[in-house]
Amino acid sequence: GGVVAEYTVMRQGANDFYLVSTPAGEVLNFDTLSRHLPKDGSVELRNVSETMGVLALTGPRARDILQPLTDNDLSSEAFPWLSFQTGEVGYARDVKLIRVSYSGELGWELHHPLSYNRHLVDRLIKAGGPLGMKFFGLEAIESLRLDKGYRAIRRELAPDISPLEAGLERFVRLDKGDFLGR
Repeated sequence: GGVVAEYTVMRQGANDFYLVSTPAGEVLNFDTLSRHLPKDGSVELRNVSETMGVLALTGPRARDILQPLTDNDLSSEAFPWLSFQTGEVGYARDVKLIRVSYSGELGWELHHPLSYNRHLVDRLIKAGGPLGMKFFGLEAIESLRLDKGYRAIRRELAPDISPLEAGLERFVRLDKGDFLGR
């Protein structure tokens, strides 16, 4: 089996999950997941891409910039890597703060209702100004993820490259029985 998609998956409740895919794979991934839904209608899949914005705040001072804007405890003990919390940032409500960073640095992705996007950008710029915050783009993230050894779909990960060939054997358990892609 190869790698068809990559996701960040957050469990929001007993039967409620929030999946994040790559922007380039949105349509393909939604279609693939839809085809594999139980026929009995017991699982609902909704695409919220057009209603949610995403901002990435990353780097050694990310916590210093974000902490004054939220009541969430951003310490490593209260908010470990690869976890998420919902909270307010500035006046933005229902923000999913995800402690993940594709650059390999300390960071958060802020998934928020799109209507709060401008407010969040303004608050982050204001909070980050004295700390020397700078904007960065996709090419900078690409360079940093390569330096960190993170793999990316359609580059190191593809349908014709197995997880073992991609060096991801730690994520594969062949002894768990039959599974899609085995």
